[in-house]
Amino acid sequence: MGPLLGQVVRILGVLVLVGAVPLALLLPVGPKVIWSMVIAAVPLGFTVAGYYAWRRACPLAFFATLGQRLKLQRKRKVGDGLAAHGLEVQLGLLVAALAWRHLGANGTPWALAGLLVAVVAAATAVGFLYTGKTWCNHLCPVGVVEKFYQEPVLLLPAEDNSQCTACTACKKNCPDIDLEQAYWKELESPARRRVYYAWPGLVLAFYSYFYFVEGSWAHYFDGAWTRDPHLVSRMLSAGFFFAPSVPRLAAVPLTFLAFGLASFVVFSLLERFLLAGSADEQARATIRHRCLALAGFGGFLLFYAFAGQPALVALPIWLRQSLAVGIVMVATALLLARWSRSEAIFVQEKFARGLLKRWEWGDAPPSNHLSDIYLLHQERSQQREARLKTYKATVRDLLAEGVLNRGNLILLQKLRAELGIADKEHDKLLSELSLEEKRLFDPAYQGSMEKQLQLDQYRGELEALLLGNQRPEPATIESLRQVHRIRPEEHAAIMDQLRGEQGPLVARLQEPVRLVLELHAAALAADRVEALEVAQGRAGLAHRRRLAFYRHVVQWKQRQHLDHILQLLELGFQEPRLPDLRLTLASSGTGSIQDVFTLLGALADQGPLGAVLAPLASLPTSMEDPGPTLRRTAASEARFLRAAALTLLGYLGDPASDQVLRGALVDPDQLVRETAQTLLGMSGELDATLSELAEDEDQWLLRAAVQSLPGKASEKRAGQATLRHKGQGAGLGAETREAPLAALERLMFLHGMPLFAQLEPDDLETLAAASRERHFGPDESLCRQGERSDEVFLILRGRVRTWVLDAGGQPRSLGDSGEGTCIGEMAVLDPAPRAATVTALRDVLTLVLGGRVFRDVLHDRPAVAEGVLKVLTQRLRAMIQGTQSL
Repeated sequence: MGPLLGQVVRILGVLVLVGAVPLALLLPVGPKVIWSMVIAAVPLGFTVAGYYAWRRACPLAFFATLGQRLKLQRKRKVGDGLAAHGLEVQLGLLVAALAWRHLGANGTPWALAGLLVAVVAAATAVGFLYTGKTWCNHLCPVGVVEKFYQEPVLLLPAEDNSQCTACTACKKNCPDIDLEQAYWKELESPARRRVYYAWPGLVLAFYSYFYFVEGSWAHYFDGAWTRDPHLVSRMLSAGFFFAPSVPRLAAVPLTFLAFGLASFVVFSLLERFLLAGSADEQARATIRHRCLALAGFGGFLLFYAFAGQPALVALPIWLRQSLAVGIVMVATALLLARWSRSEAIFVQEKFARGLLKRWEWGDAPPSNHLSDIYLLHQERSQQREARLKTYKATVRDLLAEGVLNRGNLILLQKLRAELGIADKEHDKLLSELSLEEKRLFDPAYQGSMEKQLQLDQYRGELEALLLGNQRPEPATIESLRQVHRIRPEEHAAIMDQLRGEQGPLVARLQEPVRLVLELHAAALAADRVEALEVAQGRAGLAHRRRLAFYRHVVQWKQRQHLDHILQLLELGFQEPRLPDLRLTLASSGTGSIQDVFTLLGALADQGPLGAVLAPLASLPTSMEDPGPTLRRTAASEARFLRAAALTLLGYLGDPASDQVLRGALVDPDQLVRETAQTLLGMSGELDATLSELAEDEDQWLLRAAVQSLPGKASEKRAGQATLRHKGQGAGLGAETREAPLAALERLMFLHGMPLFAQLEPDDLETLAAASRERHFGPDESLCRQGERSDEVFLILRGRVRTWVLDAGGQPRSLGDSGEGTCIGEMAVLDPAPRAATVTALRDVLTLVLGGRVFRDVLHDRPAVAEGVLKVLTQRLRAMIQGTQSL
């Protein structure tokens, strides 16, 4: 049954259950419809649909889980007594309800309605007071009938179970997780045998009492018993036609007691007879199982020999006979399926499913038969160690889930033979397991599938919480532990697993550590390029600006990955410096990065993280050939790294680096494309590169390259390239007008200014996009004293002079400024008119920022605000010194 169909069936079931009360109270035929149609159809319905489908659709389960849905359910579990005798309690409540039917609910509307309301109210109350499916597993009268007719195997295969979303281990051997495992685990339970063996007699007692009270069957088959509104008032009337002195109030329970006891004695004697002389424990378990199957089969047939007959009598005889045959076929199919079933078969199938989870071959096994799966696995295994490892892991899982215990490990003998595992190897694996998982071999250990599911669910949610994007608060983890009802020692064990050598923490660390190592190599490549440029006498201002920006981007990404590493390490280590070191890492300078490397080098010797962190403990300090590293960096996922690496590749001049530059012309990111175009244009290679691309027959790379050029340049170069491709042009010309600064050049200029040196590349790009270039000729004023404006001028090239008119109207110089100077920031902080005039001494190139953009940067980036305060302080001191010297 699919989820949608299950919801529809549940809604219909709730409507029927809720509607049964007014139906019983308002319509004369209400009791007959409920007892002879609805109740009669329910056992057949859930027997055919299957245990899990019914448990998901059961209307009583809906009311019993209201506490879960409203998040008001308490976490209390039932006591040991009810946990051990739950089936007997369920059967007792069912017998009480059946007795109440004979005493009043069969025909008296208010008694029937009261019974329904009481059951719903009890289910709802238990759902609020106790955890999980306590009502369904320990108290529901219908729950025991579900087991009679469906344990241990279902008529139809089920794709899913009916377990709770968050398991709280409300019942050991939970049938909602695995019905069959719960059955085999409780096969020897005296309570199970008592309720099973008594059930056929109790069914027969219920219907026989219709005869005992009236002296004939006519009263039952014509349905007159559903039309007796005064039934309650006759509780003290004659209870038996053959013993009228016994009142109904005593006759009804006596009938149930006598028939139930007789049924229990008959099946117990049958079991004892069949067990006589059988010493093999597995054979004895099979006999007990078949006796239980016979009891369930007998109860099912007895029930449908009578159930629904008052309503079916109106149907044609052929239809009634067809229904009878169908019911017998269903019962027989269930009996045959149960008869051939055994715990050994169940364990073998469970083991096969565990093997399939670890299936190491690319294709699927040829069939679902256990022997075929093992044969194929054995044929394809190249190393014996792989089979032993799989066997060991599966045995561990079965022990943890409680499927196996110390006493029934012999059930794996056949499986060992099929896998080719000798008894000596089996014993060795058990010895290893007993050392690794001591709790599994502890006689006091009570393993169960629901407990394992509870722990697995908690481990998965805890892992997702701990390794998510945001670090959880301790209260959040504690709340999760309480929801799953995990004990502190269990939580500690799970945390040890998460931190272990094979845990997700170590696995998650591997990628950021790899990236940090690559970035360290990228930083060494910059040092090597700088050394080469100095040796060749080419270390000018432009070179220094490129190297500084490249190092800035590398450190920016390095800090991100190191911060991620420190976050992960906080989960596994109690190193007190880790939180403080993360704050230090966020500060400027390379010293903070070196502090992190020092600590990580110290941690490399600690536990399972050593193999991952060891490379960080011995980082190289120099590099001979920076080319391969820079080319790898130019292929990074980070766009700023790709663009910055291209600027250094331009210095190398080797064919491989030139090829990377040409390939960057079709990079998906505009910043990288424009950087490649600028570098190739500066080297005079852009036209030649486009000409080479024009020789390509498909010309897709040519079209992609020329379309990436800015403005009308793309049209011009595309036309020229096409002419050359057709043999009609001599070459590609260059643009005569002065091109604006490329995007990366703006970023490098901004980074070179002290005010913005600490901004991250993303922030620099935002600032650059909000700025505009403006050229000023010699003696041209950038701003004038007394005018109102709030623009900020960033000097990229040239020099300017700042001067004011004194009280006598004479100009007085306040000083000259060059590249990297910020002019006009005071007008942003104070809306007063300009305090001075700034004039270009020669050609000046500036970036102009609007006042609002600059204020936003000051507000969002404290480092910039701190830089402005330093500049203003220096100017104030200079003015004070100038005044004192006059």
